[in-house]
Amino acid sequence: MEFTASRPRTTASNHLRTLTRTPMKKLGLLCMLVALGCDTDKFTGVPAASNFYFLRLNPEAAAIAVGETQQVSVTAFDAGPCTSGPCSPSTPGNPLTVQGTPTFRSTDTTRVTVSSSGLVTGVAVGSASVIATLQDIPGSTGGPSVTRADTTVFTVTAAPVALGTVQLSGRASGTPNTVGAGSTLALVTTITNSSGATVTNVGRPQYYSTRPEVATVSNTGVVTGLTQGTTTILATITVGGVTQTASYDVTVTPPVAATVMICGQACQPLPVSGIVFTPSSTTVSATQAQVQGLAGATVTFTVGTNTFSASSTPNNTQCFNVTF
Repeated sequence: MEFTASRPRTTASNHLRTLTRTPMKKLGLLCMLVALGCDTDKFTGVPAASNFYFLRLNPEAAAIAVGETQQVSVTAFDAGPCTSGPCSPSTPGNPLTVQGTPTFRSTDTTRVTVSSSGLVTGVAVGSASVIATLQDIPGSTGGPSVTRADTTVFTVTAAPVALGTVQLSGRASGTPNTVGAGSTLALVTTITNSSGATVTNVGRPQYYSTRPEVATVSNTGVVTGLTQGTTTILATITVGGVTQTASYDVTVTPPVAATVMICGQACQPLPVSGIVFTPSSTTVSATQAQVQGLAGATVTFTVGTNTFSASSTPNNTQCFNVTF
């Protein structure tokens, strides 16, 4: 039985780029203790004792060739609100002077090394995270000192890459895309070199949502709709010292309720010809995906034992699928 509606999307789990003041980023210091880089640690927790809210390591995602170098820098920020207008999604706060000296380390010195002054050098093809830490000495409010950390993944290429453009695209070319609240939209990121050819060896950009209360974005570019509204997704990367940022508008639509019922020839209520479906009807959530021409979702109805035989259509004695 065929209907036209949409597949309820699985909600992505990445809320690490949200700009709200939540103490969820104690992960930042934990990332310093593991061998692998933590490329999602872009914000850190805020203790009440200090204005030092989080640390930004720039660039935020980078690629260099073997033998190339890239100078990184760190900036401390308070928790806002921003005094010069709306806060940037990548730096949601005001720059803060911290009386401390940043330290740097690489999670894999066979791939990437970093000096005490923050000069990163590509050693071998692969990737490694550079972790920056900064201590507030003393606390900016006179309280105890606190330490913040941020991480950038460096991808090392065999030969230098001259960065051209970074582009984000979705399903509806040239128009703001849509995703239902509670559903996901996987954006396509295309990076080209200066000749216009697509390159795939420079790693992935850093993604941000300008309105994370409307939709969040994962570190792989998957947008999760939260509530009705619009947001802009940003993707930024630095390759060979050149930085490019792409943007993509996303509209989040409210869920649309749809009810599916199994009927007989005259669309009479169940049971039909002795076959009992459980449940006889169900309510599902459809999204704007129908407008975008996507495949429908699949609802499984269990069927009473022995109501189908091997020659029945469909020939399954347990269940069958209704696509709508």
